[in-house]
Amino acid sequence: QWYQRRVRDTVSEQFWFCCSLLFWSAMLLIVTLLLQLLLLNMSVRADGKGEVVFLRYKDTGCGGNDMCDFYFKNVKIAIGNGPAVTFYDYYVADEWEGDSIPNTEDVDLSARFPNPVEIELKTNGTVAILMNVWDSDDGFTGGDDLVRQIKGTDCLVDFSTISTMDEWKNYKFYFNSTDKAHYLEIKYRITECGGYFALPGCDFCAATYYTADCSVNCVPTDHRHACNAQGQLVCGDLYQGDQCAECKGRNREGDECRCKEGWKGTNCDSCIDGHYGTDCSDICFPEPNAYNCSDTGKKICFDGHYGVNCSDTCFPKPNVYNCSDTGKKICLDGHYGVNCSSDICFPKPNVYNCSDTGEKICLDLGSSAENDCEATTSAREQKTLALLATILVLVTILNVLCVLLIVVICRHDVQCS
Repeated sequence: QWYQRRVRDTVSEQFWFCCSLLFWSAMLLIVTLLLQLLLLNMSVRADGKGEVVFLRYKDTGCGGNDMCDFYFKNVKIAIGNGPAVTFYDYYVADEWEGDSIPNTEDVDLSARFPNPVEIELKTNGTVAILMNVWDSDDGFTGGDDLVRQIKGTDCLVDFSTISTMDEWKNYKFYFNSTDKAHYLEIKYRITECGGYFALPGCDFCAATYYTADCSVNCVPTDHRHACNAQGQLVCGDLYQGDQCAECKGRNREGDECRCKEGWKGTNCDSCIDGHYGTDCSDICFPEPNAYNCSDTGKKICFDGHYGVNCSDTCFPKPNVYNCSDTGKKICLDGHYGVNCSSDICFPKPNVYNCSDTGEKICLDLGSSAENDCEATTSAREQKTLALLATILVLVTILNVLCVLLIVVICRHDVQCS
């Protein structure tokens, strides 16, 4: 029993699986058919308008001495798709029969047909003319005869080379390429281009519109972006992002993504002349006769130029001064002052020395730096007189001492006697 229930359950599962598979297959088929119908409706979208006028039909006789009694049936204008016409729809489907035209081979159609015939054009601009031409056999046995059948792949009218600005264009469809005497003659023109389709022939999208149905609008710019065949933005070399609104690279700015100040190059990755550093913000322009610039933008002073901007000058002067690393003048011996030239002092042995500022320091207190430390005449005389006075005093004292000594000796001798 268990085995039988298991078999029944398995059969039931398989049955419902098959039913489910059939259901979803049917749904897929329906969706496919709906999509095909949608595409078919889209394919017959009219993108322009035109007019056709039937002018003349000229054909051979209908046999023997019998003249044709022409009449026309199933006259249609179809929108085609190139030389191999695919009929999407018939825009004119009336049957123009009317009374037959007796005893003629040359029929004026301009008054017999409802001219002009307005048609709607597809983008390829190919229109096919179809008609059946009959010979009426009224009063005769055997019925009417089909004289001419113009099929959809025979008479093709090309609207793609004309525009709304053109006048009527004539076209003759010859029934035989070697026989130019028998034909169907029409004239046609374009009256309107619908949607976003441009001239000639309503065959191309107007400017800034793309895709097969010209439904995508894309406006290219001079530098920011272009548009591909699908109307998608194609960013220029300097731009990026969904709307090409971002500058490509780190050293660009502005609406036109120009290189930032101090940068140059296709990728804005090198400094312009005179700019240095990782951000090209260090500026150095060589100055003739003053300095050059290193690879890092540092000023390299020429000889005789010192300081941050090489604006301080110092040129060594032989026997007067040398220059330090900072451009300061180092006075040589005997030269003093800011320029080592205004105060000159060379020490003179036993007369004067020189101070750090170049001033003379006289060794003789009685001398003056104003006279190069040389003693004046009055000073010598005063010195001589002082010396003589000192000697006179000493001599006087010595004489007094001698007198006293003599007196003492004399007194001693008197007492001894």
